[in-house]
Amino acid sequence: MSAQLFTDSIRWGCVLHEVNNLSDHDPVCLCLDLSIARLSYDKRKFTARPSWFRAKSVHIDHYKSVLQSVLNKIVIPHDLCLCHDVHCCKADHVASLDEYVAQLTDACLKSAEVAIPFTRPSGYNGCIPGWSEVVAPLRDQSLFWHNLWSDCGRPHQGLVADIMRKTRARYYRAVRYVKKNKDDIVNKRIAEALSENRSRDFWGEIKRIRQ
Repeated sequence: MSAQLFTDSIRWGCVLHEVNNLSDHDPVCLCLDLSIARLSYDKRKFTARPSWFRAKSVHIDHYKSVLQSVLNKIVIPHDLCLCHDVHCCKADHVASLDEYVAQLTDACLKSAEVAIPFTRPSGYNGCIPGWSEVVAPLRDQSLFWHNLWSDCGRPHQGLVADIMRKTRARYYRAVRYVKKNKDDIVNKRIAEALSENRSRDFWGEIKRIRQ
C-alpha cells in the first residue's frame, strides 16, 4: 500500500492465524479510516530501466566496449589498495572508497543507457496489447488492397473498391477491439505464459502492467 494510506488511514491491523487456512500464507486484517473527501494520490510515474532480456549479442558487445572505455578513465585509489587494516576507519579512506564505488556504479549505468534497450511505457508509439497478433495482419492486408486500389485509379465502384473498403473496415474494427479489450488481452497472455511455464513472458507482462 502507499505510504500515505499506511500513515494516515490504518487504525489497527493484525495477522489472522486460522486453523482451516491451507495456504502457507496468513492473511493480514486491517481496519481503515478513510475519508474520500481528503484522500488523494499521486499518479504513478514511469521510470525507464535497462531491458536486459531484450538485449541481443550486439547490444552486449557494445555495452562491454563502452564500459571498458569508461572504466579506463577511472583513477584507482592506490592508497586504499596499500591499506591492509581490515578495521580501517580513516575518514579519507572511507570517502575515497565511497567515491570509487559511486564511479563504478555510474559507469555501469551510463554504459547501459548508451548500449542497452530501455523499457517503454505501455502504449508507447501506438504499441498496445494485441496489436501484433490481431491488428498488424489486418493492417497489412488493408494497406495491400489500398495500394492496389490506388494503382487502379481509385475507382468508386467495382470489386477492388469493395475489397478495399471491407479490409479497411476490418482493420479499424480490430483497432477498436484491442483498445477496448486490452486488459482481457493482457490477462490472457499472462494465463498462457503461466500454463506454458514461460516465466520471461509472464514477468514481461507484469512489468508492462506496473509501468
